[in-house]
Formats: sequence, C-alpha cells, structure tokens
Amino acid sequence: MSEKELAEKVKELENRRSQLRKRYEELSSKLRSSHDDIESYKIQADMLNVSTALSGIEEELRKLESRLRAFQSSPYGKKHESIILSGCLTLERHVNELRATLLEGKPPESAGIAGRALALPPQEADHAKRMIDELAREVSKLKEKFGHGLTNETPSLLLTYMWASILLGKMEGVVEALKPAVLEKRYGEMPSQYKDFLDEQLPEIERRIVELHKRYTTSKMYEKEG
Repeated sequence: MSEKELAEKVKELENRRSQLRKRYEELSSKLRSSHDDIESYKIQADMLNVSTALSGIEEELRKLESRLRAFQSSPYGKKHESIILSGCLTLERHVNELRATLLEGKPPESAGIAGRALALPPQEADHAKRMIDELAREVSKLKEKFGHGLTNETPSLLLTYMWASILLGKMEGVVEALKPAVLEKRYGEMPSQYKDFLDEQLPEIERRIVELHKRYTTSKMYEKEG
C-alpha cells in the first residue's frame, strides 16, 4: 500500500471512528433517560457492539499510522527510497532496451556499436519474451514499493532531479570509457592525434557534467526542501 493509499485509509477510518463515537454518545444519552428494563438491555447491547467496533478501528488506526510514520519518519529513509527508485527506473529502461534488441533487432541508444542487429528467430523470441516479461514484472514490484506516488501522473520536481542524476551518471560513464588509457587497454594503441584531442577535450566535457551532477541530484533536492 502506498503512502497516499495509507493516508486515505486513515482518513476513512477516522471518519468511521467519529461516527461510532457519536452513535455511542447517543445511545448513552438514551440509556440515561430510559425507564424500561428491556429497552435498557437492548441499548446496552448496542453500546457494546459500538464499543467493540470502536476498539477494532482504534487498533487498525494504530497499525496504519505506524506504517504511515515509517514513510515520513526521516529524510534519510526518503533518500534511500529515491536511490532505490532511481535504480528501478534505470533497470526498467534497460529491460525495454533488451526487449527491443532481442525481439526487434534494435540496438540500445547508448550502444555505440557499428552494424545492424538481427531479431531472434520466432521460437527463441517467444522464450525470450516470456523471460523478459517475468523480469519486467519483478522490476515493477520494486518500483511500486519505493515509488510512493513519484511515478504517477502528478508532476514531481524530485523525479526531475532523479532522472537528471541518472542521465548525468550515465554520461560520466561514457566519458570514462572514451579516455585514451581505457580505449588503448581494450583496443590497443591509438593514433597520437586522436589521443591528444581526447586528452584535451574530454576533461572539459567531464568538468561540465560533474558540475551539473553536483547541482541536480536528489540529495540537493532534499536540501532545498529542508
């Protein structure tokens, strides 16, 4: 149950509790003015039923309010939630890219690999689709658990920061992979003019990405909220 759903359930129970309390007061007043023993017994039985219902609602409210406080208790918990959700959103994107690669022959946007992919043959594609669907469902469970309304239709500045952080982190990884030392380790020595240009240009790109990443992160968003 999401934070919003919990809050709505608490409000619903509070309204029901208010109605039962009002009903109990009405019965109590009626009992005080009653002079008929049979009627008094009936009123007392009704009061007992109302009291039992009130006790049940109070207990359920305590449990729900405890769960609601767990959502709201600390910004540190929210930071962990946002980090986990960031990972879920990245996983979800990669699952979609994997689906497009295996079933449609479309390479990921960031693949950086020349050539054309070929979709799996029908029988293998059916098997892959089932496995990817299962994976997507498991990722969706994680996202639902830690989303807390961030991924619904309501615009969220926190989600803006979160996506920016993901994208900038991926860009940092791309720049790191383009560094001459990394490329030469993987693919052998490169022409000196390539190396000189990369050594000059990549630090500038990296610096600007880092500046953006320092400013647009979920931790900075929490500082603004605080």
